[in-house]
Amino acid sequence: MKDYKQVLRLRDEGNSKNEISKLLEYKWRTMDAIIKKANEAKLTSEQASALTNREVQKLLNKPRQHKDDYMKINLEQVHKELSDPHVTVELLFNEYCAQAALKDLKPYSRSQFNKKYQNYWYRIKISNHVKAKPGDKLELGSKRKP
Repeated sequence: MKDYKQVLRLRDEGNSKNEISKLLEYKWRTMDAIIKKANEAKLTSEQASALTNREVQKLLNKPRQHKDDYMKINLEQVHKELSDPHVTVELLFNEYCAQAALKDLKPYSRSQFNKKYQNYWYRIKISNHVKAKPGDKLELGSKRKP
């Protein structure tokens, strides 16, 4: 885990991002991101000293969006509508986005929409054993000669 308090202390002492990254052996981009977030939050090393490193990390990193903010996908309906040959996944995704906008909810991205449908499809994929009596039917295949 990164030592956020140490980064802030070194920043407040006047060290550059390059110097801090060399001293702590962190990547320069990591230092840049930490310092930028600390500047946005107006957090100083004195304020951070009263907190634990984990608390400083939580202050600087934005909270993840909850799944409640996203509109749920009716996967059964999507599967049922895809049985129509004129309906595509892209069309259903666009309808889903329009419905989400009407309800003021955030839609899943196209890749997540496809991934959720694919997982659903694999879960419900049905295959049946063909019951046949041996010798009841004769199936012939033809091989073409090149």
